[in-house]
Amino acid sequence: MNKKIKITAIQEPAIRYITTDGEKFEDPIRAEDHQYDIDTKNERKKCYEKYGIMTNMDILAPSDQIVKECPEILFYLVPGFELDYHDFVMLKANTIDEVDEIFAAFKKEMNEAKKNSLLESFVINGTFPCTFVFCRDCSTMKFSWLRLEKGIEKMKKAVIDAKQKLSLNI
Repeated sequence: MNKKIKITAIQEPAIRYITTDGEKFEDPIRAEDHQYDIDTKNERKKCYEKYGIMTNMDILAPSDQIVKECPEILFYLVPGFELDYHDFVMLKANTIDEVDEIFAAFKKEMNEAKKNSLLESFVINGTFPCTFVFCRDCSTMKFSWLRLEKGIEKMKKAVIDAKQKLSLNI
């Protein structure tokens, strides 16, 4: 090597993301996913243990309770629902206090449009028992929700309307 060239060791600063459990990540997305899992394990896991019907989220339920295939109705009721890109959890509530507890567990991670309509739409037409489906878009990590009974009711009306207006033989 040429004597005029200096050799120096360079150490570039590295950014590390450390989650609340002390795990270190270099990738901010992986760190965010991991922290989300930690946070979810507490609130939502307790909620699922009390009111859960089914889920594909392994952080909420033991592996023997995780469903690999979801009810087909979700593909019709949730616009753009894809099992590869969405997590879901179904919960059944029997009282308004249970509804409050369920929404409290999911509210922080809801998309803004759904967050603002939480109990308003339920209180107007609330009947018990009722089944809530929370779907999380894995790209945004945000939940949206629907009341399953209300969604099915709307779908039935849409089919009847289409049958009458379009003269369908269904």
